[in-house]
Amino acid sequence: MANINNRIKFVSYKKVISVFLIFLCILVMINHHDTVLTTSTKNIIMDQYMEKQITLYGILEIPNIKVKQPIYPKNAKENNVDKNIMLLEETDKFIALAAHSGNGIHAYFRDLNKISLNDKILLFKENKTYEYVLDKKEEVIKNGTVEIEIFETNYLILITCSKTKDNIQEVYYAKLSKIY
Repeated sequence: MANINNRIKFVSYKKVISVFLIFLCILVMINHHDTVLTTSTKNIIMDQYMEKQITLYGILEIPNIKVKQPIYPKNAKENNVDKNIMLLEETDKFIALAAHSGNGIHAYFRDLNKISLNDKILLFKENKTYEYVLDKKEEVIKNGTVEIEIFETNYLILITCSKTKDNIQEVYYAKLSKIY
């Protein structure tokens, strides 16, 4: 009888260990994407996309909330707010980006409400680094469009839904401070 109990315990431990290993593998695969993007340099990231022959508009980095994600051109199928940070518009005065703020895997702006005035936001584009400084935050009513303020200098505008108010979108204005 003791021998049967030992076999049952052994089989149970094997199952527990197997389930744990499967869970660990899934967790590593889920986090691998984020780890590559947040720990790599911009050149390694760009090289990875070039190898896959994917054209990038650039890479957005918000150091204070540990965001570092690719931005795709407006006409690319990857330029989709449900999977990536979306390039909404680019003019000679501003670049507007949007992303989700929820809790899902593609909620890249989930912690955007934690950035403060004067925080740096970087955009790596065309072998240059555009450094922006958060200048203004505002809330607007969510109605399908966002009217943005246009300034004389260049701005990066980040748009997301409020995490606390259902009918509100948050708009973050970051002023271009330098290019290097």
